[in-house]
Amino acid sequence: TRFRDIGHAIDSIQNDKVFTNYFDKEFSAPCVFLAVRKQPGANTLEVIEKINNLLPSLQAQIPGSVHL
Repeated sequence: TRFRDIGHAIDSIQNDKVFTNYFDKEFSAPCVFLAVRKQPGANTLEVIEKINNLLPSLQAQIPGSVHL
């Protein structure tokens, strides 16, 4: 499979226009992509635990129609 067969890429760090969509077998919707990168030497499981602990706070701040 080639990327051009399933998506579109722009080779530029200056492109600030990004559109993301969630797809599964029965559903498709626009989405927000959140990338998390741990610091070198950080414990991966602790990072995951901290992110999971923050999710309820994030959910409380977004509209009810938005799902995490």
